[in-house]
Amino acid sequence: MKKLRLYPSFLIGHIYYYGEVFQNIILGKERADMIDPMKTAIEIGLRPTIHSDYNCQPLDPIRCIYNAVTRIMRNTEGKVLNEKECVTPYEAIKAMTIDAAWQSHIDDIVGSIEVGKKADFVILDNDPLEVDPTKLIDLKVLQTWMNGRNTYKNVDLKTVKFADLLKSFGKKKHETEHPKKGEVRHH
Repeated sequence: MKKLRLYPSFLIGHIYYYGEVFQNIILGKERADMIDPMKTAIEIGLRPTIHSDYNCQPLDPIRCIYNAVTRIMRNTEGKVLNEKECVTPYEAIKAMTIDAAWQSHIDDIVGSIEVGKKADFVILDNDPLEVDPTKLIDLKVLQTWMNGRNTYKNVDLKTVKFADLLKSFGKKKHETEHPKKGEVRHH
């Protein structure tokens, strides 16, 4: 794929919504384990993205990130479809933002917060890089910003001032590169 300059976009909700059926009825465990091999794609140098496909799955970026990180299947009491393909929260967020913009050839205007870009982002109630991965699905959107303007504010949750975010920005250092081959990451 890399030689052909092809980069996958995984319909990551397949794991949650249909993983058990693929594993136990349609494909069998060995073939089902090959569904959405995101970690493998990253390890071989691709820039995979994740997405949902409305109507077959809800439009929910947080759920997509959760699915890529945990690979937990619905109705299985937490069973994971091929744990080796789990990615870090950082890798999942990158796949949902800057890499998705890059794949769409619009990374010069969206996908990251930089001077001259649209400034589309959300403020969450917790840091997705710090919460227990199984709790990612519980993250709540406090605010949504589009083109630098606040377009949504969750009045039921605590509020965050942008100036307070700037104060804490940069205090936590997170890995910004993919792990090297053979490097073990815990999430």
